[in-house]
Amino acid sequence: MDTQTIGVGTAVISATVAAQALLLNWYRDQHPGRPRLFAAAAVAVAALGTVGTALVFLSGAPQPESGSTDTSVARLTAAQYRQEAGSGCSRVKEVLDRIKAARPRRSPFSVVAQIEETALRELQRLEPPLPFDTSHRDAVALWTRRVTLIHRLDRGGDRHERTVAAAEVNRLAKPLNWQLRQLGLTECLF
Repeated sequence: MDTQTIGVGTAVISATVAAQALLLNWYRDQHPGRPRLFAAAAVAVAALGTVGTALVFLSGAPQPESGSTDTSVARLTAAQYRQEAGSGCSRVKEVLDRIKAARPRRSPFSVVAQIEETALRELQRLEPPLPFDTSHRDAVALWTRRVTLIHRLDRGGDRHERTVAAAEVNRLAKPLNWQLRQLGLTECLF
């Protein structure tokens, strides 16, 4: 959250407090014997202030106008994105090959989860070009779900749980690979 958003949120909260003070003064002068009117008005002002504050903080920073450049996010070009993500996946696959050759004593699910988490972090740290943004987010979401399920497989559990998790891991490979192909990241395919 940037300082401008915090400033606007503070202004909305201050305006709400000021409105409550004005309402209290008005009530004391005009309607001293009608507490229900004051209570209803006070709740209405508080609700409007809460909604305004929530809208400010949920909207975040204002978006740049069309044609302006946003320097707060350094987005990669398509070629840079493919290069960085592809080299990250290639490095992860090299590590996976070395681990397989060493025949670790850990569970295979533990090894796969660690490797896929590393590849996922490599992908998450990138700022894709705008045309890739939706496919990038979709790929990250699918991969995150897949890694979560692999961890569940590693923890064990009853047979039914493991069977369901394994089926879901396998099912997620197809849409994840499709998203990775859309992004041009063939090095990351399963």
